Amino acid sequence: MNAEELAKERQRRILFARAVYEQTVSDDFRLANMYQVGESLGFDAATTRRVMEYLNGEGIVTYATMGGNVAMSHAGRVEVEQAISSPEQPTRHFAAINFINIGTMTNSQISQASQSSPQTQTISLMPEQLGELVKFVREFRQELPKLNLTEADQREAEAELQTIEAQANSTKPKHVVIKSTLDTLKEILLRVGSSVAAQELLKHLPQHL
Repeated sequence: MNAEELAKERQRRILFARAVYEQTVSDDFRLANMYQVGESLGFDAATTRRVMEYLNGEGIVTYATMGGNVAMSHAGRVEVEQAISSPEQPTRHFAAINFINIGTMTNSQISQASQSSPQTQTISLMPEQLGELVKFVREFRQELPKLNLTEADQREAEAELQTIEAQANSTKPKHVVIKSTLDTLKEILLRVGSSVAAQELLKHLPQHL
């Protein structure tokens, strides 16, 4: 895993822990379903399991029952609350984030004094934009056999396509997740850029999301 991939993985872990916290904060004994949490964040099942394995190993979010139900540990709850109340101070598992008050800003994010800090942004997408995403996923799958991808790239591409589908079907699609997913698909296509199918898909890659 290179530095960029590690940064994305750390972001997934933090987003997941925060989502579990928000679902269970009102009741110490309330459970969250890891797969539903992962789906709300645009994660495929494999990513959800990987992220959960890490958080469970660190004692932040723990397995509770069969079927994917999980609970926030006391230590995890304390750390998430610490990160929320003092975002400028790093915790053991959360990087520091500085928030800046801006008079007017459109579809932008700022982070200071942080390394690989998580930022979640939800932007309303127009129906035609969601339709463009769905159309692109359909075209990508149709052309997939012609791309001659490696087995690893093919698995990654399918996981990213599933992420886009989950976001397109979500009531609150996350712009940052969609943008990251499209960037990954673009990187995969560029690796086989000599392919006619790859060139066509690059032309149809949604650009205004």
